Amino acid sequence: MARGDDKEKKPFYEEIADRLIKQLEEGTAPWQKPWEPGSSRMPHNPVSGTRYKGANALWLAMQQRTDPRWMTYKQAQSVNAQVQKGEKGTLVQYWKFSDTIPNLDDKGKP
Repeated sequence: MARGDDKEKKPFYEEIADRLIKQLEEGTAPWQKPWEPGSSRMPHNPVSGTRYKGANALWLAMQQRTDPRWMTYKQAQSVNAQVQKGEKGTLVQYWKFSDTIPNLDDKGKP
């Protein structure tokens, strides 16, 4: 679903499940071997060095792109790369964990 749509967005995991079910029904599951032996086809960000894992790796692989490199538009500009005309963004989840534990009172309030 594109940004700016009036429809309510599905949670990320539902988007993955829906796409996976559709690909299974079509016989094009992302774990079937569409790649060349010996080539690294795992989704990654060459600018940040991030190798996508878990649901993000599955989601990006399900996009069925021939190029496993993924980056933001600004990252592409920073390395003088050109985004192809008509390309659209793809969602990934970003999790940031904190070691900080909030001090709460007896009622659970900060």
